[in-house]
Amino acid sequence: MSISSVALDGHSAITPQMIHSLVSEAAKREENRSCSTGEEELQIILDRTVVHFKDGVDPRKVLHHLITDISELKKTLSLTAWQALSVKGREHPVMEYLLEDMFTRWSIEKPRGYSGDAGLIDFIYYHPSVAAHVAAGTDFGRTLYEYTTATAPGVACRERKEFLAKIIDKSAKDHERPIDVMTVACGNLREAAVSDAFHNDGIGRWLALDQDPICVEGIAENYEDTVIEPREGSVRTVLQKGHTFGTFDLVYATGLYDYLIDKVAIKLTKKCLSMLNPGGKFVFAQYATGLVEGAYMDMFMNWALILREMGDVERILEKSVEGEDGTYSWKAYFGVHNTVIYAEITRVS
Repeated sequence: MSISSVALDGHSAITPQMIHSLVSEAAKREENRSCSTGEEELQIILDRTVVHFKDGVDPRKVLHHLITDISELKKTLSLTAWQALSVKGREHPVMEYLLEDMFTRWSIEKPRGYSGDAGLIDFIYYHPSVAAHVAAGTDFGRTLYEYTTATAPGVACRERKEFLAKIIDKSAKDHERPIDVMTVACGNLREAAVSDAFHNDGIGRWLALDQDPICVEGIAENYEDTVIEPREGSVRTVLQKGHTFGTFDLVYATGLYDYLIDKVAIKLTKKCLSMLNPGGKFVFAQYATGLVEGAYMDMFMNWALILREMGDVERILEKSVEGEDGTYSWKAYFGVHNTVIYAEITRVS
């Protein structure tokens, strides 16, 4: 199976295997550091972590050191060596402790069959839908959960929800009529609950697209008899059938680009731009490189992301509007803690 076919295939679009396959060729060209040396260092780090947990050291401090240490270790390894080491990390007895964190456990178990599902994101949001899972855990597990979801990626994820609501509200204010919105990979669409425009008739139509039928069913139930139209569909659906969806004043995809290779990201961006009304805007978000917690996510949550630098995002934007001089304007900027990059493209004519 080619990378392109995997990247465009519904649920398999965001598996750790797919993410890791993207870098295999680059990894072959890298100078490999001895795997045995990496294993020895990892063993020391994880054994020490277990001892600290057993000795009753503050779990938050233990996690802080674990996250920092494995992040530093990852920097010294080739991608191939790191992937192999990640598997060994998940086989270490330290997982007994880490899996008491209901957030980490959900990510490892992948109850919906793929990484980063909307249920997992609800743990980051502290949403009432996960309250029973949290309540059923141990005090130790809840302490871990409070820490892992309070790190930079979690803070940025919660900021992203508020950011989306503000983008929607601003777009509604900029138009004299109710706006039409489309969300690609909408998850549970939690931003709707905090959007003033949604609650005050500022939206005429809101197409919410997701590959996960559980998300689609949940939105249909929660937002029955509203302007929100939940629909099951993947990136492939947008690329192949997007022209049948209509046109929109705002299109956004903020939980998706972390799983798309550049080629697919550019193709999707171009397609979304073709669906904009004059004055309309397309927005996406992308986790940035330098994510210290990325090593923990990779190893202990089996949750791999494609991280990009600002220059990488800017190249996607440039390629997406290539040959469209004067039609679009774009900008990219960092969110809180420089953890997420936001990209906006506006159709100016």
